[in-house]
Amino acid sequence: MNKRSPTRGKLTLIKGVNPRASKATKLKHVLNVVRKRYKDPYWWQKEISRDILEIYYKKIKGNDGIYVLEEKWDNLIILDACRYDVLKEVLGKDIDYRISRGSTTSEWLRENFPEKKYDDIVYITANPWVSKRAGSAFYKLIPLWRDGWDEELGTVHPKTTTEVTLEAAKKYPGKRLIAHYLQPHAPYIVENEITTKENYCEASTEPKEFIRQLERGNLSPITVRDVYKRSLEATLPYVYELIEGLTGRTVITADHGELFGKKLMFYNFAGHPWGVRVPELIQVPWVVFESGVNLPGGKSSEQKGLKDVISRLKREGHI
Repeated sequence: MNKRSPTRGKLTLIKGVNPRASKATKLKHVLNVVRKRYKDPYWWQKEISRDILEIYYKKIKGNDGIYVLEEKWDNLIILDACRYDVLKEVLGKDIDYRISRGSTTSEWLRENFPEKKYDDIVYITANPWVSKRAGSAFYKLIPLWRDGWDEELGTVHPKTTTEVTLEAAKKYPGKRLIAHYLQPHAPYIVENEITTKENYCEASTEPKEFIRQLERGNLSPITVRDVYKRSLEATLPYVYELIEGLTGRTVITADHGELFGKKLMFYNFAGHPWGVRVPELIQVPWVVFESGVNLPGGKSSEQKGLKDVISRLKREGHI
């Protein structure tokens, strides 16, 4: 059984508000949101559904997710919003998985890093939520979203995440590394007409119209899933390059998954709503690579397998 920190479970998390903010600040935030959205029936359906689901998952079912710090790894590669089943499909074989403690990055961070300091970890992040929720918790935080943002893509390119992480591995020997890619989270890095820079806030992962249109049935879930999958495929070569340059035990996982439209109670959910613990959101990949494992070719079976997948995707014209 996982040991719980005294601080776990005592913070009220409201989307868009620091969980340690005062009750007055949280109330003001809620009132402002209601004032802006109260005429939107879709918003009421979504909020009522999500609130009921959150009570059910928290009070009745509970949280059976893992604490990543209690797992064995030297390097943790976070693929943001990466669904277990989609990565399994891309790799073309069975892979292991874990249950995440959150359906959003904020929840995942709050649950896994509740203490004030983790002096053995260097965290390289393309996701701004890490800086907002746990910016001072690590030995070193490298905020790629601040200096490495690609204006044309409306996100941080995975190449940037790989290059900076490899530099950090050399600069901070003996430290554990967490490399947090924004992919396959939208905006997608492959050419598409579904997500564009205009559909997202600058230096943020908060959606504007894209998720709403998917929830309301104005976008095809199949089409969105296909673009999402191609974005994941386009990210894997950079992930492989990173794995090749790291030593020790490296794990590919995700903070949470993604919904392409799922009817829950009164509402069709898309994206990754906070407090909703359905398999598509909390079942995340857990793929382990061990450096120094001597096999034909000098690579671990998982590492060789990933390289073979990338070669196949290139032959088929996917990347």
